[in-house]
Amino acid sequence: MTETTIKMNKKEIDDAAIALRKEKERARHAAYREANPEKVKAYKAEYYAANREKIKARSVKYYAANPEKVKAHKAEYYADNSEEKKTYQAAYRAANREEIKAYQVAYRAAKNLKQQPEKIND
Repeated sequence: MTETTIKMNKKEIDDAAIALRKEKERARHAAYREANPEKVKAYKAEYYAANREKIKARSVKYYAANPEKVKAHKAEYYADNSEEKKTYQAAYRAANREEIKAYQVAYRAAKNLKQQPEKIND
């Protein structure tokens, strides 16, 4: 049997080494996140609190650049969590029934005022 050797230039070797290093880093980070979920959650909360405006700007930029991805992700999320959402809505409506009714009455009254033409007194 003859062995085939793959000849790679220096750049290809360096790129392969970098890719392997990145893969190991990702695996190490994933293992840490899995082993220390409380620490990760606390760190994220602290970071988000300190960098709220930066995160909002990054989010707006991503939404503008990737509208189809965002739309697909939202559709997937709502499909996966529809039962949870229905349960939450039912509990909220049961707990806040009077507030919801008062809001609806005020909304309908405001809507009716807009639709009625003003009477001109002669």
